[in-house]
Amino acid sequence: MRNLLFAVLAVVPAVCLAAPKNRVADVNGAAITRADVEKRMWSLFGDKTADALINEEVMVQQAQKLGLRVSDADVANAYAAVKTEGGPALKNAAEADMKSQLRRHLLAAAVASKLRGISVTDADAEAFFKENKARFDRPEGATLIQLTATSGQEAQDMLAALNAGADFKKLAATKCSANKLCPADAAPVTIYRGQLNAAAEKTVFSIKPAEYSGVIENNGYFHIVRLEAVVPGVPADFGQLKNRIREALYQSKVEQAIPQVSAELRAAAKVKLYP
Repeated sequence: MRNLLFAVLAVVPAVCLAAPKNRVADVNGAAITRADVEKRMWSLFGDKTADALINEEVMVQQAQKLGLRVSDADVANAYAAVKTEGGPALKNAAEADMKSQLRRHLLAAAVASKLRGISVTDADAEAFFKENKARFDRPEGATLIQLTATSGQEAQDMLAALNAGADFKKLAATKCSANKLCPADAAPVTIYRGQLNAAAEKTVFSIKPAEYSGVIENNGYFHIVRLEAVVPGVPADFGQLKNRIREALYQSKVEQAIPQVSAELRAAAKVKLYP
């Protein structure tokens, strides 16, 4: 839901601009005004923004006809979620403008849900869970201390030092402090199956606790890892995830319905466009 709400704000950048007075910058004495910015934004995004606002307005008007309301608490929760998401579209957005846009989007969602009779049952959520259970299970993991290098030769040199008796943690602290590619304090990190390429994963999960690997290449870097502990996989519990899955499925259905419903309402509305 957060990403979907964030996308709504990104569609209307001109509305979100906030600048003191009329001047936004001076460049060697030449002023760039808010009017300059708005003119440029209109030329780039005007048609798309106007189209989005028309579609939004027919939904808001339909919400009024249906007696649908969005509470201040719902708007506040949506605002908090979007602020947590962050991003460039929020940098110059005034809180009042953001909340106004979020309220209108939530009204559009309520209209789509009402007119399409959208609902998600526990059975729907459980079916989705069973079909996608592997996505919800936590896979087996490995807690590691790592050495990382940008070249195979550098990694081989570190491996030679380890084979000659160098202390892994001390070497990791020294090398990682220098190259900034791994935790400088040699702090352990936990990775899970699926996060590495197949060859690297096979190597990592074949070594035993307190053993270190040979040189592992993954995503263009070269690593040597020492296994600290194996982290057992944990099967997902539907009871713990049920409400989250229901909400996610519901929001997905609503967001898919919004453009369809708004197109139908727009087709029936009297819309006059001006050049």
